[in-house]
Amino acid sequence: MPFFRNAIILTFLTAAVWALRLPFAGVYAESWDAVDFALALQRYDIFNMQPHFPGYPLYILAGHLFLPFAEEPVRALTLLSVWCGALSLIPFYLLAQKLLPDARSRWTAMLLFAASPLLGLTAVQPMSDAFGLLAVLVLLAVIAATLHLSGRPLFLLTCLAAVWFALLLGIRLSSFPFGFLLLHPLFRLFRERRSLGGFIARTAVVVLLFLAALAGWLLPTAATEGGLVPFWQLGQAFTVGHFTDWGGTSFSSGASWGERLYGFLWERLTLNGLIGTSEEAFAQGLTGWLNVPVLAVLIGGAAAGAADLLRRRPQPAVVWFLALAAGPYALWAFFGQNSEKARHILPLLPLLLLLVAHGFSVLGNRPRRFAGKAAVCMLFAGVLAVLTVRQAAVLQRHLDPPPALQLVRFVESRYPPEGTLLYTWEEERLFDYYAPAYETERVRRFAYFAQSLTLHASTVSRVLVTNAVLDGFPPELRPAAKEVARFTADPFLYPTYHTVILYELPTQGAQQPTDGSRRRPPALPNG
Repeated sequence: MPFFRNAIILTFLTAAVWALRLPFAGVYAESWDAVDFALALQRYDIFNMQPHFPGYPLYILAGHLFLPFAEEPVRALTLLSVWCGALSLIPFYLLAQKLLPDARSRWTAMLLFAASPLLGLTAVQPMSDAFGLLAVLVLLAVIAATLHLSGRPLFLLTCLAAVWFALLLGIRLSSFPFGFLLLHPLFRLFRERRSLGGFIARTAVVVLLFLAALAGWLLPTAATEGGLVPFWQLGQAFTVGHFTDWGGTSFSSGASWGERLYGFLWERLTLNGLIGTSEEAFAQGLTGWLNVPVLAVLIGGAAAGAADLLRRRPQPAVVWFLALAAGPYALWAFFGQNSEKARHILPLLPLLLLLVAHGFSVLGNRPRRFAGKAAVCMLFAGVLAVLTVRQAAVLQRHLDPPPALQLVRFVESRYPPEGTLLYTWEEERLFDYYAPAYETERVRRFAYFAQSLTLHASTVSRVLVTNAVLDGFPPELRPAAKEVARFTADPFLYPTYHTVILYELPTQGAQQPTDGSRRRPPALPNG
């Protein structure tokens, strides 16, 4: 009876989450990556960033399944995200069953998972994150199921985990740190071995199954670029750029280690992950001040959960499972991912919510009187209500055009394509998708900007530039520019492009001091 009861509740909760989020499924390509994925549904071409390396073949294939039911590619990808966001509750519950001690803590975790604003936002975007998180949770649930197994069942689930991990890489390659989890069941197979030869044979089977599943998507994907060698060369070029130039990683970002650690722990995991807000909006206005007690309660729950784990000293197998599930990916997210984007901490959020839910259960068990238990329940209900309202507000705001798309539409209504040149950064991709008639150039360095202006002097009559370009120039080299329009949105929705400013440059170069320490900006083309 408990099994059927839990199955019915889980089915109802999954269906409810799907139905509530479906009306908010996004219809806009809001970023460079979103345009890449949308274009890939029209023509798959990794060399032309449709999508970018490594090609996300299984994600694009899944997007094609929804294309017949959607009006266009962006809508198909958002429908896929809605389904994946809802289905993620199933492996998350299976994971909670293995890691949390009682039903109350499990359903507390489920409610927090369903109400999470960040998870709700991810589930309505045309991005691979929702599908990737679903695949990660399935992998975690499969390996967690091996914690109390031995012998043949342990070996079979290890094989299944290896195959699924290979498929996960075809959905989101950045989830590769979860491959360290495979060491957990392999080590347990080693400890229960009857002979070294038998263990080696079992390990060889696991590795061969992983390689076969990997080849199942890697070889066809590489064939689209001419074979494994060209595909490898393309991957090298992409990786070098990601880590040295534009990726926003620890190696390409100008932020200090302290700033990155502050952003990772406070802004991403705490503000973005736990309560679904940005640092700019935190503690501003009445709704902002509600975040303070809610955050205090959630952090208190996490602290209570962590303290109880230290006191109980769980089995070493569980400790190593949690360490391998969180540690490698946390290091990768900190060092190798863009620290400004909350979606990169998504795989860590379910584990954090499990810890918070366990803490709430511990706090609820401490009071002996009914009044104390009721107070804890009311506290949790209040937190859940705030998170649910916040998620609804986030989903509603996400239906509005993003600032970068507002920029595109403004330019279309104000300037003719003929004679107009736009200097942008990532906004260029949205112009390519929504307004291909306009000539745009992606620029971040002043030398390239000056040379491009000279080359276009005889062909353009007006020059527009965005704040993303000007902010990349040293102050003494920024040309005089007149602000034409400003587009803003919630920074939680659009971490890097929540404020987009359009400038128009005068047809004559702005006069700047040339006292030896400064250089004169280039003259702009005459009208």
